[in-house]
Amino acid sequence: MKSTSVAITIEGLLEQLPDYFSPADIELIQRAYTVAEEAHRPQKRASGEAYVTHCLAVASILAELQVPPAAVAAGLLHDTVEDTDITLADLERDFGGEITNLVDGVTKLTNLPRVSRDDQHAEQVKTRTTRKNIPNPHYWGVAAIWHPKLCGKLSSQWIATFALF
Repeated sequence: MKSTSVAITIEGLLEQLPDYFSPADIELIQRAYTVAEEAHRPQKRASGEAYVTHCLAVASILAELQVPPAAVAAGLLHDTVEDTDITLADLERDFGGEITNLVDGVTKLTNLPRVSRDDQHAEQVKTRTTRKNIPNPHYWGVAAIWHPKLCGKLSSQWIATFALF
């Protein structure tokens, strides 16, 4: 995993994209970045960095995992509905249903109830074999984006376990 001390730029993200992404795929990701950057422009992270650096970091992890272009775009847009004036209807109009559903699914993760440490441990034991499929545990914080079936089709407890990482 890349160092979190160096902010990722859109140029760096574009360089990370798999070679098989088409020009249309790259344009989609650039459009998603533009929307995310403009929407989050007034926001800053606790470190003082522009908030969009978080969106770029999420998209970078997804690009490392070689997920489809829609998932990388959703990674860039994942906080826009919660933290800005952008609505799901806006995303539907501008990016279509697939990306909107991915963003909506990730947004729903934050609405799940908190799980106690005992419950968390029990769920971690249950999901241990599944977790072996993801190369680095740091990726679990964004793993729900990369597989559409994880958004809205898993049990609430299983998704809550996902959200804890």
